Amino acid sequence: TMMAGAPCPWWASLVLGTVLVRTLATLPLSVVQQRSTARLLALQPMLKAWQNTMARQLAREAHEQQWHYAQYSQLLQRRYKEKVRQIYWQNRCHPAMGLALLAVQMPLFISMSLAVRRLCGLPVPWLEAYFERADDEAGLLWWADLTAADPTLVLPVVIGLTHLANVEL
Repeated sequence: TMMAGAPCPWWASLVLGTVLVRTLATLPLSVVQQRSTARLLALQPMLKAWQNTMARQLAREAHEQQWHYAQYSQLLQRRYKEKVRQIYWQNRCHPAMGLALLAVQMPLFISMSLAVRRLCGLPVPWLEAYFERADDEAGLLWWADLTAADPTLVLPVVIGLTHLANVEL
């Protein structure tokens, strides 16, 4: 497995590799998402004002032409959606940008999990000269053997609580 290439213990290689890959892959998207979200929030008062203005103008027009409420409502909704799209395009923001980070994180998590799983014990004969097998002394704290499941289940609980805190914040 992949131990000879890293000057630090196996557990530290996993932590550093994870931080490095996730930072390079998700930090730029996170910055773009935060900026887009800030622009969306800043546009909300203007969008609300446009909605009210359009509703008043269209109500006058509907009254003059004696439209049914369904016609008025449908036309208002269509015109408002067009105006919202135009404003989003002019301000370079779109609500779908919030999904970009999510769309990257799941494939990244799966690919990293599979990579670590393969690095833990997959024999690669032509690489044996470069890599050595991860032994049971490469662990950390209570979890000495990283190739075995956590016997105390502390790590899954900590990860679950971390994810919960991340979602709630």
